[in-house]
Amino acid sequence: MKRLIINLAFSALALCACSRMETPEQKEAPVVYHLSFQASVDPQTKGISFGIDGMSISSRFMKDDKIYLYNITKDVLASPLVLTAGMIQNEGRNCTVEGDLTFVKWNDVKNEWEAISPDAEDDYELYYQLNDPSPRFDYINQDGSKDAASEHDFAVATGVKMILVGETLSAQGAVMFTNMQSMFRQQLVFKNSKNETVTPTTIEKLSITSKQGTLVNYNTPTTDEYTTSDKIDIDNPVLTEGNVYLSLSFYYPDEDAKNDVFGLTAIDDKGNLYSCSKKVPATGFQNGRYYYGSCEMTWQEKNNLATVEASDLGNIIASNGHIYADVATANMASTAEALIVYVGSVDGVCEHGLAISLTDAYAYNATYEQATGAVILPDWAAAHPITGGTWRLPSEKDWQYMMWGSYTASPSVTKVNADLCTILDNDKYFWTSDSVDAGNAKAIYFKDTYASVASLAKTGYYRVRACLAF
Repeated sequence: MKRLIINLAFSALALCACSRMETPEQKEAPVVYHLSFQASVDPQTKGISFGIDGMSISSRFMKDDKIYLYNITKDVLASPLVLTAGMIQNEGRNCTVEGDLTFVKWNDVKNEWEAISPDAEDDYELYYQLNDPSPRFDYINQDGSKDAASEHDFAVATGVKMILVGETLSAQGAVMFTNMQSMFRQQLVFKNSKNETVTPTTIEKLSITSKQGTLVNYNTPTTDEYTTSDKIDIDNPVLTEGNVYLSLSFYYPDEDAKNDVFGLTAIDDKGNLYSCSKKVPATGFQNGRYYYGSCEMTWQEKNNLATVEASDLGNIIASNGHIYADVATANMASTAEALIVYVGSVDGVCEHGLAISLTDAYAYNATYEQATGAVILPDWAAAHPITGGTWRLPSEKDWQYMMWGSYTASPSVTKVNADLCTILDNDKYFWTSDSVDAGNAKAIYFKDTYASVASLAKTGYYRVRACLAF
């Protein structure tokens, strides 16, 4: 269930105003106001400093951080104040903010900037380290690193009352900034299709998901507006020692939304898709909290036949050209078609590997002429297309690679690839595409996990099974 609450007119105006804030063209010079107040920051997140235990972080005011004053009553954002080293106390836990600012706002009617003068009864909010003077929180600039997550873990001080004396603004009492996101540090442990721990070379995309659509894509705190989503993508995420760092916010407008599921989905450079899901805490993720844990990224599929590797042996190719761990999973996504039985590049055989069809290409036994003719296999292949592969009647060489993983000119009775044993009928002959002479052709005989090559009369009736070269 997606929830969308947004005022596009305000957002566009705010963004426009700030993009021109540096050099506004206006007829009236703005009044310069002097602002001062004492502030502290919620110590939960804003992950500037990570503890040596790997699980604790602390918030600190830092030199060059920016603070924005928003006049709610006048709907205007003042020019930012930049923290200097002299303003920061108590190892960054507190600061004394002091500096000059102006209030200007774009007037659509006059098509010009105009100076705004606050009044004594105006209400205010303060924004700390938004890094986007719209101001809004925008997820797309995060990349999974500590630095990027920290930059987006901004804080807000609401209900601020300012005392206005002449051209001086000072806060009534100390200001407490409260973080608007939660910080997530998750250790990603990847498992391949055989449930073995692997380390992908490159993760090309990381998707953060929310089953109930409560994940905040961006919000505009000046108007308490949220755009929520069920998925946010990060291209080429940064993983540090297997950890991903995320600064996230969730919006829970009703109790049902708290029955949410938080998920991560990763795609590596070989097309492997991994996923992990966790139920959101009963009270929802709390802003200003730090969530540290691990996600076992379970292999779901591979979308690229060209990047098969040894761990893909025994997996299933579906009609969409993707690879799955078993027939049931392949059928849920598409249609299960073939079993991967050889991985490797062999001249004249395959570029990346071979797979055997899960079923015979013909409901009955057939002669060699029928098996190699223009009806049985072509019709069957047309009804079972696979993206990225080509069906054919296996040659003797094909069968030998599929059954024994190597080629020899005259194999003796040899134990068969265990995966093939699961789908080939026992005590049967299967035609190869290789002719011996005018009256005979080669066939593979399979029985009790063993197989051999035989020369049989072409008029005989035997099984027809297709292989997929990819």
